[in-house]
Amino acid sequence: MQIGNWKLAKCITEGRWSRVYTAFSVIQSSNQADYVVKFVDPKSTDLNYAKNMLNRELACSKLLNHPSLIAFLDADLDCETPYLVSPKIEGDGMSVVLKKFARLVDLGEKLLLFRQLCDVIKLLHAHQIRHGDLSPDNIIVNLKELKATITDLGLAEKVDPFHRTASYSAGTVGYIAPECLGGTDPITLSADVYSLGVIMAEFFGQLQTGVVSKYMQNVSLKFRLQKLLDSMTRTHPLNRPTIGEVYDQVVMLEIQSLNSGRAAA
Repeated sequence: MQIGNWKLAKCITEGRWSRVYTAFSVIQSSNQADYVVKFVDPKSTDLNYAKNMLNRELACSKLLNHPSLIAFLDADLDCETPYLVSPKIEGDGMSVVLKKFARLVDLGEKLLLFRQLCDVIKLLHAHQIRHGDLSPDNIIVNLKELKATITDLGLAEKVDPFHRTASYSAGTVGYIAPECLGGTDPITLSADVYSLGVIMAEFFGQLQTGVVSKYMQNVSLKFRLQKLLDSMTRTHPLNRPTIGEVYDQVVMLEIQSLNSGRAAA
């Protein structure tokens, strides 16, 4: 199957509204599927909604440039099968990393990846953009290069800092903030902080065994990290730190972990 100048190769994932495939460029001689095409499922029952999700992703990509945020090389949202094209990102989904590899990554490396995610979310929030669906399935981790990349901005939305909307929002079960599920608490940028906190609690939860055990002798570091994660996942959004505050604390924890590593060597 071909879409635009892109020949589809292998299916990566299929969602409710879209499909994602690795792809070749038909105008290049390379036989490597170095690209990813995300396109609206032709069988989708809500074509306009699906196109709107792609449009949100494209708009964010044009507005923001960050090495830990997905970028797009090509797009056509007006053709029969609307699509976006991005470079293929090497690595595994965070969900795979949590299941198979998390115990093999030491504390300092995990804090580095944590900092990268905070940095890109900080950029989003600086533009009053909420990602809206932070989950392990929407984060790719390259453990060889120690790089994390946030993907899937289909639910991203502009948040008015002077108007606290009370409308409910979609997201991934288990990672969506409580205020997005109901009640009267406002849905703000803080919802992303909650989701990231849940993800990182799972990621750092593997620290108690494996090659990182030597670092856990540092009681102060462990306590500060747990305190930070607890603050990120507080029930009320106004009681959570901002992503900028989280970033600053992660930097300090990363420095402390490096010092602990030198002392243990």
